Amino acid sequence: MRRLLRTRTFRALVLLTTVAFAGVGGWYARGWATDAGYGKITRDFRVVYLDRPEAGRMPSVSGLTEADARQAVLDAGGDPAKITSASKPRAGTTGLVVTQDPAPGAVLKGHAVRLELSTTAQMPALKGDGLDDARKALAALGADVTTEYVYDAAATERTVTASEPPAGATMSGAVKLTVAEPPASIYLSALTPDGSPSNCEVEEDDDTDVHRVTCDAASDSKSTIIWSFPGAIANVEAQMSATGGALRCTLAADGKTLGSFSPGASAEPLRVALPGVTGLALTCNGDAGTVTLDKIRISGAASVIDQLEVGG
Repeated sequence: MRRLLRTRTFRALVLLTTVAFAGVGGWYARGWATDAGYGKITRDFRVVYLDRPEAGRMPSVSGLTEADARQAVLDAGGDPAKITSASKPRAGTTGLVVTQDPAPGAVLKGHAVRLELSTTAQMPALKGDGLDDARKALAALGADVTTEYVYDAAATERTVTASEPPAGATMSGAVKLTVAEPPASIYLSALTPDGSPSNCEVEEDDDTDVHRVTCDAASDSKSTIIWSFPGAIANVEAQMSATGGALRCTLAADGKTLGSFSPGASAEPLRVALPGVTGLALTCNGDAGTVTLDKIRISGAASVIDQLEVGG
């Protein structure tokens, strides 16, 4: 009976000792693997290697300081005499490795190692450049780019009109580009004119593609039609023609005459730039005839065009 008790006690002590050593050993193994950055411990105390550098192979040192990068290369078996560094303008934090040669995983033995370290970058002048070209230039500097589209009548669509930070300023990392958005447009005949047009009428039918403003001659009065806009428009274009006589028409914007037109029997193109205009008036004089403006269209910022009141 005593012998059986001793045997059971001995086995219990052995089991407890084994569990204790396994726990302590697993704890130290966990600490070693984690501190070294090489692996993690699973539930059954196995070490799973993650990023342990392979001897004789170039490690990935992107984002490290020069000192840490050099040490990583030495730890992998690199020759300290063959490690060189240079500066490269880069948005954001300075003094970090941004490019390396050779690439991660390449054989180190007998090869030189070149590290390029980030230095202060200045914002390039991008105004007037196309958006794609501007993005490429900023990507080469490591910038995080966001864009805002704003209509600019004087700029070509999808070109840069401004940047934050401005040209010549130090780049912290994030860059915001203001880009010229394409103009929005609408047929003028679709809009409600001011008051009651005098001797002019509007025809608008999407189904038959009719978008027309017609003014008839009146010996006792002018033929006039006026539109007002809640914001600035940029351009007006149309095809003008006359029948049955000769009328002379004047196009005015915000009370200022933009030009006078005497359309002939055949359609003539009309295109006038109207930067910042908030009102448009067409006035025709003559004793006989009819003037037609076909598919007269105005264009400008989408935020303005969307506010225009469409006639019923």
